[in-house]
Amino acid sequence: MRKTQIMDPPGSGQLRAGIWGGQGHLHNTPFKTAALFKTGFLQEVLKLKDSYNLNFKLENLPTILCSPLDCRIFNVVTDLVPAVRELDISCDVLRSISYATINELYPESEWLRIYADGSRMEQRMNADTGIFCGLSVYVPVGRFASAYDGEVEALRIALTQL
Repeated sequence: MRKTQIMDPPGSGQLRAGIWGGQGHLHNTPFKTAALFKTGFLQEVLKLKDSYNLNFKLENLPTILCSPLDCRIFNVVTDLVPAVRELDISCDVLRSISYATINELYPESEWLRIYADGSRMEQRMNADTGIFCGLSVYVPVGRFASAYDGEVEALRIALTQL
């Protein structure tokens, strides 16, 4: 089994990779750093900015002194309002109890409800998304997209309809 280790020999100014051989010996081989380190999102945005000659300055966002979770108390409910055992109740009754719980905890007059579902079929290699929030939409997300991409796209579409 070969193991790779990254190191910078002192005074060389060159990044090298160490590959452990079968006998436990370390063989140093030089390589380009671009192959090792991929640029991040911000670096790619700055490259695009320069390539299109866009003249905007990056704005420093104010730092938050506390975590958003520390600034607000959230009421999280994970149980149905009438406590039931899922094994004892049929799917239709369980569904109606779930809707009643949502209506009780989050009244429609006070809350925007967005139901989103992203799915990915392994054999199809693409993701789809479905949205319901007073409108109902089905949108293909794209080839090689994940189920998470479907969820994000569903929320984005729903929020643009506000």
